[in-house]
Amino acid sequence: MRLIELEIHNVRGIRDLTLEADGKNLVIWGPNGSGKSAVVDAIDFLLTGRISRLRGKGTGPITLSEHGPHIDHKPEEASVRAIIEVPGVATPVEIQRCMANPGTLKYDEHVKDHLQPILDLARRGHHVLTRRDILRYITAEAATRAQEILALLNVSELEDIRKALVTTHNKLKRECQFAKGAVDTAKSAVNTTLREEIYREETVLQFVNERRKILSGQPISELRVEDLKKDLVPPASLPSDKTVNITIFEQDAQNVCSAISDENQAKVGKRDEKLRALITTIRTDGYDPQNLDTTLLWS
Repeated sequence: MRLIELEIHNVRGIRDLTLEADGKNLVIWGPNGSGKSAVVDAIDFLLTGRISRLRGKGTGPITLSEHGPHIDHKPEEASVRAIIEVPGVATPVEIQRCMANPGTLKYDEHVKDHLQPILDLARRGHHVLTRRDILRYITAEAATRAQEILALLNVSELEDIRKALVTTHNKLKRECQFAKGAVDTAKSAVNTTLREEIYREETVLQFVNERRKILSGQPISELRVEDLKKDLVPPASLPSDKTVNITIFEQDAQNVCSAISDENQAKVGKRDEKLRALITTIRTDGYDPQNLDTTLLWS
């Protein structure tokens, strides 16, 4: 927004004043009590419907209707009018506000959408810095200066939002790392079963579909948990002409053997020998079941 013209009537210490800025920077200077701050108050009132210096800590019973108008003037006699340039609008826009109705800003309705962002920003107080605000920033220690800037801009809540986002980011990062570790472990286990060095989804999918076929399952196109056992027929319910694929069975058995340690393989080998000896004994004619030592399998 750029100020083209400003008219002030009976606001604070100003009876009637017209300033023509023509969209350029404007500097107002003069001795104390000459009305410099009153010009800022007038612009503040025009944009927000209030005067910041009459509000907040230390203002006590001061009110806009009683202390906003020039001395001995009524609120309906105090008004501010301006002509401004608004981004997105080709021609200058006229706005006006009276202290008798500070909540109403008069302007052409067709510029409302372009003017509203300016008014919303003004309500946050970003357009006015008092002498007290500037001194507070100047005297602030370096460690707290950032917080003072946030306070001046009336956006202190951004720091709380930033801290919340950092906490959330760190939490999600830890959870992501944990999940990635779990996925890598699962892929390693799958590679061991498939005897593959590199995890490839298409290879796993082919492996799954081969085994689904044994249980009368249709091929699936994606590796999703809910689809792995979908529409499978239990082995006991398979038709008599359905037989186990011996090649796949042998491959699974070999995978199991590869997954256990050498020590465990040796134990399994010994128990296999004892089992075979027991079977031979059972098949021998004339054996006495009461004297059969079935504990040899577990010795």
